[in-house]
Amino acid sequence: MPIHLRPGRNRTSVQVNGGTPTITTYNFANQITNAGYTYDNAGNLTAEGTTTYSYDALSRNDAARLDDARESIPALKALSLLKRAE
Repeated sequence: MPIHLRPGRNRTSVQVNGGTPTITTYNFANQITNAGYTYDNAGNLTAEGTTTYSYDALSRNDAARLDDARESIPALKALSLLKRAE
């Protein structure tokens, strides 16, 4: 799986199983600028594809929500689900 890094060590592309490479671009604040990624004024990731994230007043992630979900998943539970999927 070829992975290309830019000087700041961010992945700029990845190619899985010989498929079409996925290209990732970044802005001056080191935020992904590809379609589907959005950030709030504090620089927190608020959307990534079909998942949205919310934060408390101290910029701590407090929930994640899939677009088709009826309710948000608390951040710690969401993290444990993601780790199990790896």
